Amino acid sequence: YEQRDMCQLICKEMFEAAAKELDLLRVDSNPTVVQHLSRHLAKLHQYQKDISEKHNELQKKSNAFESISSANQTGLSDQQEGHLTFLASNLAELNIMAGSLYESIEQQNIITQQLQEKSDTINEETKAVTRRADRLVQNKNWMPARKKFEKWVSIKHVESGRYVSISKTSVVLVDAFHPETCVYGVWMRENGLFGLKNKFSNRFVGQTMLGSLACSSSMFGQREEWQVDENWNESTLLIASAGWGQGGYIALKNSGIVIVSKKNKADIWCIAEL
Repeated sequence: YEQRDMCQLICKEMFEAAAKELDLLRVDSNPTVVQHLSRHLAKLHQYQKDISEKHNELQKKSNAFESISSANQTGLSDQQEGHLTFLASNLAELNIMAGSLYESIEQQNIITQQLQEKSDTINEETKAVTRRADRLVQNKNWMPARKKFEKWVSIKHVESGRYVSISKTSVVLVDAFHPETCVYGVWMRENGLFGLKNKFSNRFVGQTMLGSLACSSSMFGQREEWQVDENWNESTLLIASAGWGQGGYIALKNSGIVIVSKKNKADIWCIAEL
């Protein structure tokens, strides 16, 4: 715009200078020539005025466009700000709802866990009652409970990866699997309890009179009855005679293999078929 204004000023000054020179020519020059120059000068002046007017119109339109654009940008900015405010309020509400949902899920998880624990407790109590009832039936029956050989298995402590083996009559854990001392025959009874007969010693693993584990019995009696969970590959081991018939679970402590009364304190074992 500054260059345009400068050009208009220069044109105006040139026109005024040309008009003065033309007035001087009217005194001394040929009237025909002066008239001819006057017409050309008038055309040039008119052309300069037209250009100036067009520039003014363009300036007005440009100012109007800038004004409209500024108004549109202001309106758009207001709309965006309102939209962002709306989103912010919705996000805050969603955050509150998410927090409430999380608390509700946590409470449901706690309730589910409590129900699961109660269900496990009832299940274990039911198994204990069933075992005692079967034991009473066996005591009154003069015929011994029938047993049937089922399969050969190994017993591995899941956490340490060590195998249940024997050393003379003691039940121990060893690092490496032995194809004789670490193999047990599963002898199943009709009530779901089974015996574990070591392949090497040909003796059953059970509970002694002092309450410890040993592999010393040649007979499959009530002190040699075992029970596991449905998944043999990841299960607890229960010796049915422990706790005066209530049953006890096998766990690994610093002192070795021990019997505990609670299932949640028992270790997990893998009873794998060979």
